[in-house]
Amino acid sequence: MPWSSEDLTASAGAPLAAAANSLAGFEDNPWNLREVFYVGTDQHLYHLWSPPGQSWGVEDLTGSSGAPLAAAGSTLSTFENDHWDFRELFYLGTDQHVYHF
Repeated sequence: MPWSSEDLTASAGAPLAAAANSLAGFEDNPWNLREVFYVGTDQHLYHLWSPPGQSWGVEDLTGSSGAPLAAAGSTLSTFENDHWDFRELFYLGTDQHVYHF
């Protein structure tokens, strides 16, 4: 099967991603979602998600939780906790503290 390209930011109507920041993502099997996390130009953390074959949605994790802003160039890390059946996201805040969603 050949590769193809999709603009997830445009598909979800999501804010632009900040330059020099990492992406993190995974396929979340319990909920059958594809998920991508990124830092926006406003230093908020965003969550793009989509069931396979369906349109993408966006969630502002920083805005909805009141969490601190992400540092410029922050690396993101995610993993799925199978024992507790939830997802985890880690990032570096502007105060140089490590934060966890």
